[in-house]
Amino acid sequence: VRHNGTYPIIGIDELRLKKQSDIIKNASIPLRDYHEWRKIANLMKYETFFTRRGKSWGTSVGSQNDLSLYDPIVTHCIAKWLLVDYKLNSYPYHDLNIVNVYTDLRQSLRIAKTMMTYFKTVLSETMFERIRYMMVPLYDHEPIQVEKICQSIPGDVNLISDSAIFFSQPDGGDNDKYPFIIEDPVSIIMLNDVIKNLPHDLVKFSHEKRQWEQAYTDFNPDGLESLRFESDLDFWCKFAIGKTLDDKLPSTRESTHGLYIPTRLAQLFEMIKRCAPQHKFLAVDEPQRWNPTFLSMIKLCLGYEPIRGSKIIESQMDSIWRKSGRGGNGPVFTTDFTQIQQMYMNINGMGRTSEIDDIGEFVDKWVNLGQDYDQSFTREKLESQLQMINESSLAVIHS
Repeated sequence: VRHNGTYPIIGIDELRLKKQSDIIKNASIPLRDYHEWRKIANLMKYETFFTRRGKSWGTSVGSQNDLSLYDPIVTHCIAKWLLVDYKLNSYPYHDLNIVNVYTDLRQSLRIAKTMMTYFKTVLSETMFERIRYMMVPLYDHEPIQVEKICQSIPGDVNLISDSAIFFSQPDGGDNDKYPFIIEDPVSIIMLNDVIKNLPHDLVKFSHEKRQWEQAYTDFNPDGLESLRFESDLDFWCKFAIGKTLDDKLPSTRESTHGLYIPTRLAQLFEMIKRCAPQHKFLAVDEPQRWNPTFLSMIKLCLGYEPIRGSKIIESQMDSIWRKSGRGGNGPVFTTDFTQIQQMYMNINGMGRTSEIDDIGEFVDKWVNLGQDYDQSFTREKLESQLQMINESSLAVIHS
């Protein structure tokens, strides 16, 4: 670990122009941007129904948290949540606008087809024509034939292929380039391929300086990489700290080890607030689970509340301080949903609250096996799917 930075800092907009095979020397990069650069080429590969998906970056194929195992039940429940909120708050003055932010195109197309088919089945033709479904990539990917891959999906479905949430975004301050602008009410949905893949900053608190420090990756003259902490925070790291940790003082042990904070998610929330001021959001992911010990429960009762940063799923990470492999997976994170809940409210104002449910609890509120499924879905299949849903570690956070 180096303590003083002397290399020029490369921003994410410049870094995205480089290939992972490029040799970078005498430069410094925020650890968040380094993680993003390593995984973005594999994260946004173009895949459709007709592409055999090998190793998925959103979930592992066959994993209990693969949403395809829970389709159509979970998809129908999300559709009901969207429809009820629309009828209560926006109908008949506005259309039902849905924006799906994705990294896994194949999954998003499957969910869009299931959801729009369900809407077409349960709604009148007049009501169905008021649904506008848009898919927006988290990062840009190679050009695709939009008309061809969307033709099997009923209704007004628009796949944005020439823009993205983060497309050559300068890393700092305000930016007037947005993938969409929607003044009307809109629902933003992010399934289990988004939050866990958003890059985080590694930060630690210096009790000596009484301030937070940000982790940077240094590319040394010999080509090797090293990690250091710097008290000069970049814009988005400082922004994320202000929305998550600004009122918290970590213990000596916590500050020494460092904390991962969801910086890019904070940037995404800020962008959504500007793109769609009348939005609501729903996200599905695997959150951190707290298994308290007796000692930690006593500390909690005495008023001590530890800071819970995001955690890396180690099996999918090649640590930069262990090896310098190019084109690696990059880290996948499990986030603290209560931290996301607080961050969302801090960005959007105290009136923008959100709820957290285990996915089984969410489904229990909205599923109706007696009315939503005909004879093509056997009772055994539905009951088996419900059991898997109740055993899943996924959760839903929605405003």
